[in-house]
Amino acid sequence: MKRIILFSCLCIALATVSAQDSTLARVFIKNLASKEFHGRGGAFNGDSIAASYIAEKLSLFGAKPLADDYLQHYSFRTFKMEGDFSISLAGKVLEPGVDFSVHAMSKDFHGKVDILYFDAEKITDPDAVQQFCDKNRKKLSKSFLCIDKGNEKDLSKKALRTINQLKRENIFGVAGYLIGVESISAMSIPANAQQLDHSLFFVRSEMLAKQPKTAEIKYDSKLVIHRTQNVVAYVPGTERPDSMIVFMAHYDHVGQVGTVVYPGAHDNASGTAAVMDMARHFAHHPAKYTTVFLFFSGEESGLMGSKYFSEHPLIDLYNVKMMVNIDLFCGGDDGIIVFNAEADDTKALFEKMKQVNEKHGYVKDIEPRKNSANSDHYYFVERGCPAIFILTKGGAYGGYHSPTDTCEGCAINKYNDVWNLIMETLGL
Repeated sequence: MKRIILFSCLCIALATVSAQDSTLARVFIKNLASKEFHGRGGAFNGDSIAASYIAEKLSLFGAKPLADDYLQHYSFRTFKMEGDFSISLAGKVLEPGVDFSVHAMSKDFHGKVDILYFDAEKITDPDAVQQFCDKNRKKLSKSFLCIDKGNEKDLSKKALRTINQLKRENIFGVAGYLIGVESISAMSIPANAQQLDHSLFFVRSEMLAKQPKTAEIKYDSKLVIHRTQNVVAYVPGTERPDSMIVFMAHYDHVGQVGTVVYPGAHDNASGTAAVMDMARHFAHHPAKYTTVFLFFSGEESGLMGSKYFSEHPLIDLYNVKMMVNIDLFCGGDDGIIVFNAEADDTKALFEKMKQVNEKHGYVKDIEPRKNSANSDHYYFVERGCPAIFILTKGGAYGGYHSPTDTCEGCAINKYNDVWNLIMETLGL
């Protein structure tokens, strides 16, 4: 880790006269996605470690703090899963994040437990459910129930809806559930949610094919008030300092579950690296407008950091000319997607972006989308700020909310082109 940071400092020293620097951005992505940052979530205070790293670099660049030590503190309630995390089925140890995952609100569980089985399609038949419960009444509260969805296309929509209700309601009264799935889906950890009164795990159907009779489960989860922070900085404008261009990215990710790290290189160490690179550039080449750099935590838990900043702004939102949110910034071989592209206060900018791209051919395609509550621009749009959200499409990047989203799995060969497209469109 120390060697990586020293290399980062060397790159910063060499890069102060350049515009964009994809080599430096790669260093930032590698650091932020490393194990030392614990996936930049609430567990093991990974987001605070990342915030300190970003703030240190902003200070080194010469960007000015918007808050003490560049940090805007706030809190929200969330889950931390810092203890054991393992499942063995009939003695076979499963690989976390690959063979199984856990619902974030799941109740913790330690010990050996019997497994009962119920046909997924029969879950919509009240008589079948009642007969099963009557037959196993003495076992239910001490057992885990396995319901294998397998290939979901083979199940009715009603059956899938009923199985999904198990995420909220323990309709069988068991200690927990093992839901068989074709593949392990993305992991998320919500904020301000209540812990379930039962455990809920997702297991690849292949691991359940022989219907093991017992499971050994170790899983810890705590519902806590998590103190976190946004990282905030600015560079004063040279001609019109009261007008602002705002660049933003969320630096948090899923975090770490037990020993499993979700690195979040694409989502969103990549966008964070780009905004850090922008802060470095404008600190040495100030624009005529003030440039503001916002790094939000809590995005993965429901846009918590951007919501807090929008409600407790450290800048005059009325004076914002444009906000650019950057999320999922690796790849880009097929172009970019721009959310909130055709609103009354962003349409002219989007048309200019298309014109710039037609002239220079920076990206293959620019796809407009309507506004959506899918990233940190959302609450600012709700408050009347002109804001767009840019993400790349196509090319190489890690799996979404997966342990496979590593720096090594990400390409940034379109980084300079997308940077130039953004800057020329904004006239910077």
